[in-house]
Amino acid sequence: MFSRGMPFMRRRLIHIFRLIVLAICFIALFSATLMVSPEPAHASSSPITVTSHAQVMHFPDSVDFHMTATDSSSTITSAILYISIQLGGIYGGSIGGEQHTVTVTPAKTASFSYSEDLTGSSFVRPGTPINYYWVIQDSANHTYTDATQNFIITDSRFAWQHLTHGLLQVNWYNQPQSFGQTILDHAVSSLSRISSNLGVTPYSPINLWIYADHADFTGAIGPYAPEWEGGEANPEFSNAFFVIADPTDTAVIRDMPHEMTHLVFAQLEVHALDVPQWFNEGLAVYNQEFHEPAMQQSFQQALDTQSLLRLDIIAGPFPADPNQAYLAYAESWNLVAYMYHTFGQEKMIAFLKAMSSPLISFDDAMKQTLGVDVAHLENQWRVSLHQPPTLGTNSGSPVNTSTLSSTATTLNVVSIILVFAAIVVILLVVVTMRRRKRQMFGTNGDDMPAPTSAQHEDVSPKS
Repeated sequence: MFSRGMPFMRRRLIHIFRLIVLAICFIALFSATLMVSPEPAHASSSPITVTSHAQVMHFPDSVDFHMTATDSSSTITSAILYISIQLGGIYGGSIGGEQHTVTVTPAKTASFSYSEDLTGSSFVRPGTPINYYWVIQDSANHTYTDATQNFIITDSRFAWQHLTHGLLQVNWYNQPQSFGQTILDHAVSSLSRISSNLGVTPYSPINLWIYADHADFTGAIGPYAPEWEGGEANPEFSNAFFVIADPTDTAVIRDMPHEMTHLVFAQLEVHALDVPQWFNEGLAVYNQEFHEPAMQQSFQQALDTQSLLRLDIIAGPFPADPNQAYLAYAESWNLVAYMYHTFGQEKMIAFLKAMSSPLISFDDAMKQTLGVDVAHLENQWRVSLHQPPTLGTNSGSPVNTSTLSSTATTLNVVSIILVFAAIVVILLVVVTMRRRKRQMFGTNGDDMPAPTSAQHEDVSPKS
């Protein structure tokens, strides 16, 4: 008697294989569809027309939105305002999406207004890009979605002056044009040096907002600014704020290049996981033109007492204690300077660029380009400063850069070969099964075999 078990299993395997292929194709198509975020739909046949819209700043308290629309066939009955914050660079997309239904008196021509509160937890800093649009409906259920409007939150307390050079813009008030030009010249020089050290040319505009005193500065960045703070950067919006009353202020050669480094570093589009705070701040201090003696003194005191902070302690937010935080900045600066001196600018730039991959960690990027991991780097740095080592004698040796590079390349090649080999094997299995099926069942194209006389033989026991 013919056994149908084996052909049945082959058909099941083929069927499963086809389902897997179809599933992969579906997932790929579905993912591609999700990646496209549709813009708000505009009703081309809608009788509703927007005749004007505007926004008025009352920084730091509120921003008012105004819009007027007409309806050629019915009365306008409702309006909804959608507001979001537009992020830039690697941050991408938008955040804080919210909607507000505005009270409407039904009419063919209607004006709407909404005031967005910016106080307390809703505070938004100057330089923040805002997107908004209106959705209007009438009594006949016609809906109109207005085009998205964009504007930037400005500090309307002051009459700002502006100067630009390429993608760099300086904004100031209550000072002559010569003040702005001097600040811009310093900023251009700093940007050139920072870009060279980091190996990146900024592709997005950089805005620098100059405040005359700390009170004005605090009003711009929020009520929680420390009294000692003279500058702050917002990399997600590519702008920074400073307290500079005179072009000769230390802030021009200390705070300004420090915060600008954060902005340029963000434009490297660093996606690597767990980039430590000591590296980010260390780069910023390293690129300052001026380092106050007190910072070096803080570092020297830690050396004298063998009380340097471990890197894992300053990998996240710096200590809340002001003295420990100051030491964290000093350490970060010294370590980044040590890295540039030990490995050279070319390798440091390669290290920074390696972090652009979202599939790599900070530690792995360091191993691939500099030949050491963070643990060995910390140990070598401390030993060079005549401090107690952090690793024992059996902790292993630093990883060789060439070995890592060749190993990584080999693994990539092997992975590609294995993937192709798997595909070829699957195809061969399918082809082989089809050939065997044809050999066993002739040229019948049906999945199940055609009946044969052997299948109808009497196989009951003979008496």
